[in-house]
Amino acid sequence: MAAKALNCDSVINVAGGTLHVDMNGADYKGEINGVKDTFYVCAIKASRMLNLIDGVVDVALGENCKASKGVKSDYVAMTGGSLKIVNEGGFYYTTSTSSNSNSNNGWGGMGGRPGGFGGSSSTTTVDATEPKGISGDKVNVTGGTIELVIAHGKGISCSDEVTIGKKDGAWEDLFLSINAGTSNDQTYSKGGENSRNKYYCSPKAINCSKSVV
Repeated sequence: MAAKALNCDSVINVAGGTLHVDMNGADYKGEINGVKDTFYVCAIKASRMLNLIDGVVDVALGENCKASKGVKSDYVAMTGGSLKIVNEGGFYYTTSTSSNSNSNNGWGGMGGRPGGFGGSSSTTTVDATEPKGISGDKVNVTGGTIELVIAHGKGISCSDEVTIGKKDGAWEDLFLSINAGTSNDQTYSKGGENSRNKYYCSPKAINCSKSVV
């Protein structure tokens, strides 16, 4: 549960060889300093930097690995080698529903609607955490072969900047393939006045809050 194959507080450099990771652990609910939290599986985690220079990294995460991550670091850089991540884990979510009633809507004080019938609506709030292939503040991919298959989440998830390729690079420098989401991903009803269905996991190939270069 909430296991890590490689976990480092600083920098992980992968410069050669073959690393195969096969995990199927579930999420774990626990406490840190009295604060309750949920912890998830992450195959390779480096707090500062994950640097993939050469070699073969093959990560498989099973169905039990809800909201798991293949690799995670503040800065993920890949200049060569091969990285394959197959994440079949689902999404972790909690829901809450609130109801709103309008007793007077300007119709003569008779319950908000003609004939004295009151109006009401409900809104569903979802707090969802989806699985990811590569997660980081910055992700810089300039070379190598990357294949990401993320069944119910995001291929690359970044809070700052994603850089793919390099200036004056050649087409053979980099191969990037991402398959995110499936046709049977579950949806929920948002509810309320503009009710519509939304995906729990909101699958995306590349999701970046600021810029993609």
